[in-house]
Amino acid sequence: MRWLILMVLVLSLSGCGGSDANGSNGSSNSSNISGSFQVSDTLGGGFDSSSERARIGWVYPDIVDVRARGWRLSVAANRLPDEGVVETDDLNRNNTRYTMTIDEAGSSRRVNCLPDDPVQGRFERTAMSETTMSGRFQVTIVLCEDAMGQPTEVDGLPITVSGEFSDLELTRN
Repeated sequence: MRWLILMVLVLSLSGCGGSDANGSNGSSNSSNISGSFQVSDTLGGGFDSSSERARIGWVYPDIVDVRARGWRLSVAANRLPDEGVVETDDLNRNNTRYTMTIDEAGSSRRVNCLPDDPVQGRFERTAMSETTMSGRFQVTIVLCEDAMGQPTEVDGLPITVSGEFSDLELTRN
């Protein structure tokens, strides 16, 4: 009876291991991304729409959230019109952040990094249609936090994170 239970357990676990939410084995990339994006920082890091597990979190007329394995960038502007070409240096601190994985003494650690208050940076919407948006951004990051939300040391702070995005599909409510 023990062997039967063990076999059922092993078979059921083997059927669900190694897949992500998209049903792939963890090697997904931009195959389901409409448009493209590129993010880089002054520490030499960054990611783009061809990075492992690259995806779009959301895209609204005043905010862009893009992600890849070990990375995330959200940059948001305040008081932008819902359409047209526009640029601003009035960024929203609560919705602007940069998450990265850093190497520390031979192990990797994920940190969530934030801009100063007020935010030093720029958000530019260079094109917008009914379904897509393009633009670029630059933001200065001054503080990083560990997984518990406590300030943590990251060599090289402050850093500048910049990038651009092209024809990202707008998120529909």
